[in-house]
Amino acid sequence: MQEVPFFYLSARAYAKQTGIGEAEVKKQLLKGELEGFTTDNQYKVKVYKNGGVSRQEYEAIYKRAIDCLLYTSDAADD
Repeated sequence: MQEVPFFYLSARAYAKQTGIGEAEVKKQLLKGELEGFTTDNQYKVKVYKNGGVSRQEYEAIYKRAIDCLLYTSDAADD
């Protein structure tokens, strides 16, 4: 039987391990920037065992980085 390559962490545990902040983790989950689910006021974040991230999370991070570069470039032009 093949091992499942991921597990779920609570928003609090994920925040503690990443340093993001629990409120931000919940916000990102609700916006779909983090993979996971919510039930009865419980927030669970999907974490990959190999340390990787989902394609969805990678694309969200990449988009934020591009937006940041574009904003910085626009500010430098002024």
